[in-house]
Amino acid sequence: MALRGIYFNDIHTGTDWGLTMNQYELEPPSVKTNYLEIEGRDGSIDLTEALCGEPKFSDRQLNLNFILTEGNFTSRNTLLTTIYNAVHGRRITFKDEDHTGYHLEGRFSVNSNRNNLAYGEIEIVGTMNPFWLKDIESSAFTEAGNSKTCNVVNNGRMTVYLTVTTTAESNIRYDSGSYSLGIGTFVLANLPVKGGETVQFTVTSTGTTTFKWREGQL
Repeated sequence: MALRGIYFNDIHTGTDWGLTMNQYELEPPSVKTNYLEIEGRDGSIDLTEALCGEPKFSDRQLNLNFILTEGNFTSRNTLLTTIYNAVHGRRITFKDEDHTGYHLEGRFSVNSNRNNLAYGEIEIVGTMNPFWLKDIESSAFTEAGNSKTCNVVNNGRMTVYLTVTTTAESNIRYDSGSYSLGIGTFVLANLPVKGGETVQFTVTSTGTTTFKWREGQL
């Protein structure tokens, strides 16, 4: 029976390293709240969404513990060294078996490891970004023509910024503005698309215009 585990990039802790996972604790991201207390006023003024129009979140903390029972003392020492070099201090893409199609990104460190004649043990912690990111980017495109329309729908919770790739000069219009772009790939940094929002674009171009974005869920 395959060992249940997680992925550090493309390495599965059960299949590739033979580790038995006996702890997996992923904290929810705390909300970055901002309350202003004013003397003589009942309650406080909630400024949590004042800057961005939506709440923002802190990093998640991830705690993992694994047991090594296969092999002998020497082979387990070698494996512990391999794990230490693969994980400690590195920024890694993390996947588990319960969030199919999504991943977290964060920096990991080895908190402790030990080995004796009976078994080995290693504790790994991670400081993770708050959102589970979709493995596959979402996309929408328009073909060559005048006033071709397409909708960008953000089905995630995380605010996204669109990447646009054009194969010819393009005029792109939306509800509150427009872009005139040459050939290439561009990030629309001044057009955040919040979770649940839809933006309709009208494109005039002699080439293909492709919009891409990566959705994220809490």
